[in-house]
Amino acid sequence: MLDMLLPAQFNLDTVKHAIGAGKPILLEKPIAATMAQAREVVKLADSVDIPIGIAENWLYLPCIDVAKPLLEKIGPIVAFTHNSTGPFVTQNKYLSTSWRQNPEHIGGFLSDGGVHQLALVTELVGEIASVSALTRQVRKESGTVDIVFSTVEMKDSDIIGTFTYGSAFGATDKSVFLKIYGRNGTVVVELSDKKKPVVKVRYGSSAEECSAEEVHDVPLDDTFGVNAEFQNFREAVTKKDKKLFRSTPRVAFHHLACVAAFLESSDKNGDHVKVETI
Repeated sequence: MLDMLLPAQFNLDTVKHAIGAGKPILLEKPIAATMAQAREVVKLADSVDIPIGIAENWLYLPCIDVAKPLLEKIGPIVAFTHNSTGPFVTQNKYLSTSWRQNPEHIGGFLSDGGVHQLALVTELVGEIASVSALTRQVRKESGTVDIVFSTVEMKDSDIIGTFTYGSAFGATDKSVFLKIYGRNGTVVVELSDKKKPVVKVRYGSSAEECSAEEVHDVPLDDTFGVNAEFQNFREAVTKKDKKLFRSTPRVAFHHLACVAAFLESSDKNGDHVKVETI
């Protein structure tokens, strides 16, 4: 088993070498530097029986298991808003890596960190079909665009939403939440404080029928899903069944495709853009 901590532009060649050696491999996110490379990684992974995974630990956050049964009670889901914003951190350890300072992967920090946020959204609300987005580069240290404000339409449903991401602003609170609106209530996944994640819910079909807010504690995971991710990959390797691993290249492809759609839409001044599929 190989765990490769490499910049995204090396993932495709690394997969080829791993397959040639017959070794299961776990790669860092994003899946690749470009959508063409990402598509090739998926094709290669689909062509062999050995597990090939992308390390997207947010797929394993305990808050997802807490929130899912609550969504069934507030449905049907109508809309959502996802916000992950915060102040620029000058001593950010991630900025010290040269491959992030001069990113070869599309979107820079939008894909490096944004795929985590997209993993949470898609696990709870579904895949994104199309976007209308605007991106900006706020900090020269980011190397490329570092914030995105967007509206999205979901695949195979009437759900619409907003997706906002970026930690390049001046002094402000760190705010990370996913608020999901249903016809019969609202669920909020609150992750602003990593040490105290909670899921909140209100029931009722109208203001007059609104219940008191319920707060559901989320089991604290100091690794933020990393341990569960590695345990899942180990299970897939030991049982020789790649279907057991959740963070597949095909799943990760969609997250990077959303970032690519954000960038394309912004280049077109916010025009509606479909998310690439495979």
